[in-house]
Amino acid sequence: MPTLQASLRLSFSNILFPTDFSDASTAALPYARAFAKIYGSRILVTHAVTPHPPIFLPMEPVPLEMDGEWYDAQGRIKQFLADESLKGVTREGVTRRGELWYVLDDVIRRNSVDLIILGCHGRHGLKKLVLGSDAEQIFRRSTCPVLTIGTKSALARRN
Repeated sequence: MPTLQASLRLSFSNILFPTDFSDASTAALPYARAFAKIYGSRILVTHAVTPHPPIFLPMEPVPLEMDGEWYDAQGRIKQFLADESLKGVTREGVTRRGELWYVLDDVIRRNSVDLIILGCHGRHGLKKLVLGSDAEQIFRRSTCPVLTIGTKSALARRN
């Protein structure tokens, strides 16, 4: 029979780090780095380029080579991956077009994600009602643990 200590060993091989490139994401970065260093994890820095509202005229999708929003997201992911705080950590950038949860769910399944670490804006009241909460959507739907980091967290303030 395994001991309690043996059954409590955790392993986080793949950490999903969704980002919208905001201050909240930057605040969560030290936590992702710390987990990755402790567990020898790979961080999947992921950004979903959400589709624009539907237009009721038949149109062809914008080719990626002409999509400025896509190229902007690609450049920002590269900047995020080059951040000094991620030096020495295995990391990979993922940019996909689609609704946030569907993009993240696909990355979770394809990469056997063990943990999600994300920054939380801390919206409340009318803003949350109107804008929704991406963090809430993620932790309610995720099949793996989710660690949300507020912008006022201790590590975020130090970095």
